[in-house]
Amino acid sequence: MRRQGFRFAGILIFGLVTFAALEYAAAATSGDYTAQQAQAGQKVFQNNCVACHGANLQGGAGPALKGRPFESSLKYSNMSAKQLFNFISKRMPKSNPGSLSEKQYREVLAYLLSENGFPAGDQPLRKDTLGNVKLVPFPKKKASSQ
Repeated sequence: MRRQGFRFAGILIFGLVTFAALEYAAAATSGDYTAQQAQAGQKVFQNNCVACHGANLQGGAGPALKGRPFESSLKYSNMSAKQLFNFISKRMPKSNPGSLSEKQYREVLAYLLSENGFPAGDQPLRKDTLGNVKLVPFPKKKASSQ
């Protein structure tokens, strides 16, 4: 009787661990923005950000927003996606801070995620989901550091 209790507990623990691992794997690959958002963000970026950050996000008058330099900056500052969104939506573009719509700023952030190898998903990046987006570590497939 006691042995059956241990067996049941073992099966239950195994099931919970397996379920948690599957949920983590699904969350890690589900994406935090849509491909459409990133495409729209690329257009917004080209119209408002290229002069400082470069056509390939390599930096120039402003910092690089792609690859190792961007990842290092995020690690150093320990910046979350929500903090990054707040920063760019209040201080960018440098020539006209806060001039884009909230939607456009989310699209630009989606574009940055896309260009840095974060997977797209089926749900758009929303203001209330920004806190769930992990910026570091970057995905295993690193973006080039151009």
